[in-house]
Amino acid sequence: MQAASTILRLQTIVSREVDPSDFAVVTVSAIHAGDKENIIPQEADLTLNVRAGIPETRDRVLDSITRIVNAEAAASGSPFKPTLTISQHTHSSTTTQLLHPSSKELLLRILGRSITPVSHVFLPLRILAS
Repeated sequence: MQAASTILRLQTIVSREVDPSDFAVVTVSAIHAGDKENIIPQEADLTLNVRAGIPETRDRVLDSITRIVNAEAAASGSPFKPTLTISQHTHSSTTTQLLHPSSKELLLRILGRSITPVSHVFLPLRILAS
């Protein structure tokens, strides 16, 4: 139950704590708990992927993950302190180039002129080494 509650709460970070004009993603990509269907496991391993447009947002998201994981353990009455390990880290790539005028005009035609123009775009860059 603690793992399920933690996953549920982690999924609220972006919607409740990240500015809508910013970019962040928290994905729980794997969970492993126990090896038998009739034995309640003592521990659960969650694998997360965190992406953000700027380093400050990523730091805030990681702080939120730590806060939530520890709070869910406390709320569950767990005698064990959760362990968080960062296994991979890549830096975000940001660009402040404005849209090409023809692209901007096309988007304004499609989306309508009442949209608020954005002065910069955040592009996540993930490099996987093999």
